[in-house]
Amino acid sequence: MAQMRDALDLLPQPHPDDSSPGDWTEVLKLVVVGKGDKQRETLADSELSHPQQVAAARLTQISAWLEAAGRQPKPAKTLLELAKWWVEHSGLPFEDRGTETVRAELRSMPGINAELADRLLLFVGQHRAFPIDRATIRIACRHGWTEPEADYEDWQATITRTWETTAALQRVSRGFSAVGSKHCGPQPRCTGCPLEPLLPPGGPISLGEEGG
Repeated sequence: MAQMRDALDLLPQPHPDDSSPGDWTEVLKLVVVGKGDKQRETLADSELSHPQQVAAARLTQISAWLEAAGRQPKPAKTLLELAKWWVEHSGLPFEDRGTETVRAELRSMPGINAELADRLLLFVGQHRAFPIDRATIRIACRHGWTEPEADYEDWQATITRTWETTAALQRVSRGFSAVGSKHCGPQPRCTGCPLEPLLPPGGPISLGEEGG
């Protein structure tokens, strides 16, 4: 859809960060910190930054390392499984392997849902995948680009068909997160939104959410 593709040029440019595609530290950021938290520096200097050490540790030790870094211990089991997987593939689990194969492996791990698996694929593995989060659904549905009843795989196919390169998908994902946080929550705040020019003539389509 041409109008949907036009969103790429209207979305805010992401701020430069210290992301290192293909690096274990980027896995930590996405699994432990999440996509919005900026307080990431405590992880790079912790025991958690060494996947071999994490893979050989007990869950109680990983939980202690998380707490020492000012984080909740909940992701400990996820990190343990990811670290074992990372070491098993010699630190290259995303390279020269099919997207569906890696996606299935990630989704089989505790604590990794479809969205997080695709976020890891896109930002760590540089695969053509797209994390379908609430911001993406709200933006696309309110603009009439997709139907809210579509399942995750349909959303995935629509997004990756619209933007074909990994760089574009990364920019759209970051841009949708920024727009969703500021303008497209349960209550749409369209005035001043960079995507406002792409709204239907009658304004945003209601999603049936509170205020939305």
